Amino acid sequence: MKLIIINQNAMGQNIYLYFDESTKEGILIDAGDSETEIMSKINQHNVKIKALLLTHGHYDHIACANEIREKTDTKIYCHPDEQQFLENPELNLSTRFKRILKVTPDGLLKDGEIFEIGDTTLKIIHTPGHTPGGLCFYDEKNGVLFTGDTLFRESIGRADLPLSNPTDLTKGIKEKLLTLPSETKVYPGHGESSDIGFEKKYNAYVN
Repeated sequence: MKLIIINQNAMGQNIYLYFDESTKEGILIDAGDSETEIMSKINQHNVKIKALLLTHGHYDHIACANEIREKTDTKIYCHPDEQQFLENPELNLSTRFKRILKVTPDGLLKDGEIFEIGDTTLKIIHTPGHTPGGLCFYDEKNGVLFTGDTLFRESIGRADLPLSNPTDLTKGIKEKLLTLPSETKVYPGHGESSDIGFEKKYNAYVN
């Protein structure tokens, strides 16, 4: 599996292009305001996008989701509890950026489901708190975890936004993420990558 990180956007949101180098089948995780760069990387590596998986529905993670869906003929997936965010400009915070953004998902993913990419699988992990339908995506085979705005390097997601819940946020991190193997690589929605062992030792928000 090859991972390309795209984050040349105003809010430094990490977009992940993750694909099987042999089959060229891949996924995009989140779609911040980086349409030109996203399409450039997809075309450069000749990736067939199987799905656009959304960690959650805030504006900076869905800004060009509609455009990417149209240009790659793919489908958008989120957690059932997150659909309201995608479709409500007040909840997805696009109104704060003087935009009215609405995204209708094509499919819904629940906790524990498995999503296949080539010969690799991603486990869907529901981690509410930053938003009610926050998701993380775990590739056990390759030791990779995409955490969105749930877990950052030495930090965690904000819990002061509409429908956030700080108790749920820390509970999910402790019970579902920090229990994964220590060598698991963590790729967050913003900032630098980390690993589970480092966060267990140095993340003061959950220790």
